[in-house]
Amino acid sequence: MPLYRDEAIVLRSHKLGEADRIVTLLTRQHGRVRAVAKGVRKTSSRIGARLEPFSHVDVQFYEGRNLDNISQVEIIDSHGAALAQDYGRWTTAHAMVETAERLTPVEREPSVQQYVLLLSGLRSLVSCEHDAPLILDSYLLRSLSIAGWSPSFDECARCGVAGPHRAFSVSGGGMVCSGCRVPGAAAPSPAAVALLAALLSGDWGVADTSEVRERREASGLVAAFLQWHLERGLRSLPLVDRDDRKLGS
Repeated sequence: MPLYRDEAIVLRSHKLGEADRIVTLLTRQHGRVRAVAKGVRKTSSRIGARLEPFSHVDVQFYEGRNLDNISQVEIIDSHGAALAQDYGRWTTAHAMVETAERLTPVEREPSVQQYVLLLSGLRSLVSCEHDAPLILDSYLLRSLSIAGWSPSFDECARCGVAGPHRAFSVSGGGMVCSGCRVPGAAAPSPAAVALLAALLSGDWGVADTSEVRERREASGLVAAFLQWHLERGLRSLPLVDRDDRKLGS
């Protein structure tokens, strides 16, 4: 049977039969792939522990009739053990991999940018470069941007007139001018808008020095914007630990 090999990040898995699992992976070259890992739930399996969520792996597949099959797995970085030591980072990672799966809806369609972004986000979580909620909100904004839904935080998202503007429209695509403002639009503080722009662009100097209040505002808008475009919320997002007492820790 035809074989192919790729780097991948394990997004999730679920049981199949008595000893197998169906594993969902985001690969560098082949996009999102679902594949059967046979016998990995047996205690004698040598590759079962290598297919835990968040693992960065080198994996060999052989093509099957319905689902591909995993024949070899080598660990590049496990990530899971480090993330499991902190509930906030663990739940953040779950929200990130769920987002990656939702934003790559077509199997075997290459999405190198989503793969690279997710890998970078997981590495940032493991190394504790920034507060986990900031990493998550930055990841969500950037992943939506890659998917074609980049919000505007300066010029009006509808007519393009230069900002700054005071209203944020989830359905309108970001900040909107007074003429384009629709009922129900939010009115975030200028500091929260500046934080959102920094998270999207990767300006961590601004993001890391932001205050608790503007982080809360920004997170609420990111969650609403994500839910609008996904048409339903992430199951894992309400579980994310955003304890403000940990900010800056």
